[in-house]
Parts: sequence; C-alpha cells; structure tokens
Amino acid sequence: VAGPYSASVPFTRKIGEPTGARASASKKHLLFEWEPKAGAKEYRLQVSTRRDFARPVEIVTTHLTSYAPLLTRTEYEGGGVLYWRVAAVDELRNVGAFTQIRQVRLAERMRLRMRGRAVRGRISHVIVTLQSAAGRPVRGATVRVSGAGVIGRPARTRRTGRATLRLRLTKRGTLILRAVKAGFQPAAYSIRVR
Repeated sequence: VAGPYSASVPFTRKIGEPTGARASASKKHLLFEWEPKAGAKEYRLQVSTRRDFARPVEIVTTHLTSYAPLLTRTEYEGGGVLYWRVAAVDELRNVGAFTQIRQVRLAERMRLRMRGRAVRGRISHVIVTLQSAAGRPVRGATVRVSGAGVIGRPARTRRTGRATLRLRLTKRGTLILRAVKAGFQPAAYSIRVR
C-alpha cells in the first residue's frame, strides 16, 4: 500500500547553449555550424546587423546543426559585419539559452560606374567611380581593362573613389572594366565598342 505523496515541488528545466558555434565565409558562401545538443529537437538561429538583434536579417528554425543562407537578401549582398547566435529547442518548443553573440564579416559589394566614351582608333579618357553598398567612396581599388584590343595601364582609385583611365582601343568588341580590392567583392562593367 502506497503512502501519501509529498507536496508538488516546481522546478525549472534549463536547456544549455549549444557548443562549438562557428561560421565560415567567403565571397560566394556563408555557413553557420554548431555541435549537437542532447535533448534538442531543433535549433533556433538568429542573424542580425545589430548586436541587440533589433533588426534581424533572418530567424531560422532547423533540425540540422548547420545552416547556409542563400545570400540573396540585401544585408548579405551588401557585406560588412553580421551578428549571430543559436539556441536549442526541445520537443515542447521551449527555447534554451542562446550562445554568446558572435560576428562574421562578409566581403562588401562595390558599385562601379563609368563616365566617358570609348572610341575605337582614338585615345579615350574614361572616369571610373567606385562606391560601397552604403554609398561611400572606395579608395585604393585597382581598376583593370581588357577586351577590344585595349592598350592601357591599370589605375587606382583616389580617396574620392575615382580613377581616370587613358585607353586606346584597336578592335571592335566588348570592353570590360574590373575593379578589385581586399575586403570587397570584385566589381565589373562592360561596354560595346563598335
């Protein structure tokens, strides 16, 4: 014969944060990873442009221990620093503790604009302007040209984000301008030379 039960005692079940959280990024991919957590049915991942996560880029729930975004959102395309964290979720949809806030830096996007006219058989002066996704001038980028039998040297953008190219085009075809700088995604612009 069983005796009387004790009075009910409440307790708090704590779900600790996942361990081994890390991110890897390149110009073409971004991957968030973490170690599996015992008792977790799924995981909640938050990505934001701010440390307080007031403006989330993505809030994702996944059964996996990794997540690779498509990078089609403006915040990913623009590059710069993003903040992220992940938490375990149990079968009753209870969200556990988030990991420490981590950050990952993506290569920023550059916008390339060209002013001037490239004419075959004559020396042409072309002005190239480079800006970041936020509209700031990009200084120290190298601008190279190719195609259309072009003869001309590479140029570097000044603090205004501008560079002047002196070109001589000897053939019909497509003239391609390409700008590169460390920490930025390459930018390209093409025009048809007749």
